[in-house]
Amino acid sequence: MKLNQHLLFLTDGIISSNRASAIHVQNLLPHLRTNTKRLSLLSQSDGTRQNLDEGHVTVRIPSYKGKLFFLLLKIRGQIKRINPEIIYSRFVLLPLINKKIPYVIELHDDAWNKGFLYKMAFRNAVISNSCLGFVAITEKIKEDFRIEFPTSKKSIVVIPDAANVPSEDYVPSYKKQTRLNIAYVGSFHQGKGIEVVLPLAEAMPEHKFILIGKPTSAVITNIKEVNYKNVVLKGFLTQADIWKEMMGIDICLLPNQADVRTGRESNIGKYTSPLKMFEYMSYSKPIIASDLSVLREVLDDKIAVFAAPGNINEWVQAINELSSPEKREALGQSAYLRFIEKYTWEKRSERILAFINEQLEEQ
Repeated sequence: MKLNQHLLFLTDGIISSNRASAIHVQNLLPHLRTNTKRLSLLSQSDGTRQNLDEGHVTVRIPSYKGKLFFLLLKIRGQIKRINPEIIYSRFVLLPLINKKIPYVIELHDDAWNKGFLYKMAFRNAVISNSCLGFVAITEKIKEDFRIEFPTSKKSIVVIPDAANVPSEDYVPSYKKQTRLNIAYVGSFHQGKGIEVVLPLAEAMPEHKFILIGKPTSAVITNIKEVNYKNVVLKGFLTQADIWKEMMGIDICLLPNQADVRTGRESNIGKYTSPLKMFEYMSYSKPIIASDLSVLREVLDDKIAVFAAPGNINEWVQAINELSSPEKREALGQSAYLRFIEKYTWEKRSERILAFINEQLEEQ
């Protein structure tokens, strides 16, 4: 569905980074642009010289006390200059500085719990005629939003994250072998699952564990102290390179924990929609995932094997279950078909634009 208006895609993140939020914006952007009359992007700058795409405007915020106030002022100024007809925003404080231009807010967690300003922004949004509604990445976010704002009549739709379709040169394989290549991709921070991966590698020395991402110093120290013989650190790989590594991977791990704290009040563990989950699916890989309700919003027994988040024995059992190449192929191929049907960036952009158009028609 095409949006015949000038759309501003707003994020408070820095685009030239390897953070999941930046990857999310960069991948969604071209698909929104294809189906929009005109699209602009407004983001933060890290202060370095960037080769910006057409329509990309940045604001640079000084790194001292009060920077949030300056961010609000600068974003408000740029919105006035860009003068869009619609705003699609990952910046949840937008309602504090925009009263006239119709907008949709994308929710990745319970942002209303992050402090007074955030609560005020949401209270403004739910009563504002300019707020068209909300896009949540998981059902749990939608559920908690309805609990927090029970009188709100704003529409809220769940549109999960997505991934790119792999290179045409990518071909998955499901070889019969006793030494499996088992991959973990993503963040190494507490709660993301590294606390499962390393004990699992120690418990299963017969298999090779490949860690893709930028490890923390604590993880590097742990690996050196234990002296794992079957753990390989690949570091961060770009989208252009990771598919080559995935060619030789047999199993992918999604060991998210229930508790992932990013602040005093916010537990993203119950809201997360990991990009790597969709990337695993795109590469036709069998997945072993933590048995969490938020992951089961996307995964089921047809495309994944589940294990209790902290029970290493269950993870060992799951790997043993996937020793069969036939089982790995069945799960991997089912995951890919599900991905193509629902979870490409193109599909996500179509659903977002359809939601915006529906809300505009109801105004």
